Amino acid sequence: MVIDCQIDSDDKVWPMVAPGAPISEAFDEKDLQEKQQTN
Repeated sequence: MVIDCQIDSDDKVWPMVAPGAPISEAFDEKDLQEKQQTN
């Protein structure tokens, strides 16, 4: 399945999976919280 959608660059949407990484390494809320704690 392919989902094609247009997202304005002002929406600040980033990929949920790093380029070239498998879908099993998708970012989730836990990853975001860990990153915020280290900054």
